[in-house]
Amino acid sequence: MREVEPDQALAFRLAGHHLHERTDPLTAIAACGIQEYPPGWAAVALHARTDGEPDSGEVVLVNAMRGSPYLVPRADMAVFTTALVPADDDGFKALIGPAVAKEVVEAGFTPRGALELVAEAARDALAGRPLGRDDFHQALRERLPDGLLPWCRGCRSHHVRPGLWRALGPFGVTEMSAKAQWRLADRRLAGLWRSREQGERLDVTVEWLGEPADVAQGAEIARLRGCTAVRLAA
Repeated sequence: MREVEPDQALAFRLAGHHLHERTDPLTAIAACGIQEYPPGWAAVALHARTDGEPDSGEVVLVNAMRGSPYLVPRADMAVFTTALVPADDDGFKALIGPAVAKEVVEAGFTPRGALELVAEAARDALAGRPLGRDDFHQALRERLPDGLLPWCRGCRSHHVRPGLWRALGPFGVTEMSAKAQWRLADRRLAGLWRSREQGERLDVTVEWLGEPADVAQGAEIARLRGCTAVRLAA
């Protein structure tokens, strides 16, 4: 087994995050995403890695790892979001958090079933326009059963638990258009990607979350991934 000195491990991590030398903004962001929490700190993190600013059309702010808002490349949004969506109930418990999962089960829902209901309500609420936090919560209250709207002592109101609405980012439903403001995510990126090598050919199967995208959209994303073929799974 090869031994690694602490200084080597630290240098590896610094280089992986582009903290050893400056690079272009998109490369810096693509390494692992840039966390935008506390609000405003993504700019600080970028300042440590690059001298420029990213093209606003090439990046997107979305609830991603651990539900936190991350600045990520739009072309790689699925890598940082839908790649987090689990395949089984235990995984969904972890995604929304064990306390929230326990609460929704006691209310008569499965963790995935609860998230699907919240996703459906959010798609309807955000159709046509983004919403700020208070308006978004109110729209969800008007569309969801009481079992998914527990009392929050801090807010002194009934609302969807953060574990559920934050998971809408990984679930491919929402992205953030501003601080504490959400809009519908680009549906082209909302899917589970599975690849298989066949000689020099890479076939990619996309299982779309929610309504499926069309062949043209799938082909465009395959091109962005450097894939030679894409098959859209029903």
